[in-house]
Amino acid sequence: MLKQDRGEGLKAGSYMEEKGKFTFIVHYDGASCVSQIYALTLQEAIEEWRGKELSFLKKLLNLSRYERDTIVKKTKITTPVLHEGLINTWNNNLGIISKNNPLCMTVVLSS
Repeated sequence: MLKQDRGEGLKAGSYMEEKGKFTFIVHYDGASCVSQIYALTLQEAIEEWRGKELSFLKKLLNLSRYERDTIVKKTKITTPVLHEGLINTWNNNLGIISKNNPLCMTVVLSS
């Protein structure tokens, strides 16, 4: 199912032959949220997470409009970084969202 590349796994922007299950682990303001998205690419998974799961996260964490808009903006302009030594695991540290609270997103692709 996964196209492997020199032991590093799927590259950001690469396509798979069929949809894979991307698990999102998001840490923000003392809370951790986990969700799963089926997609062909990492970018597609992030876009779907932004469109569907962020609404749930907004309600769960009582995010302000500013916080939500900042997360949307930062997920559009940041590039997830492949964790060194791990296959198909990326970190997308979005930095400070508000009130000195960073948002850290880890994405894992299951085979």
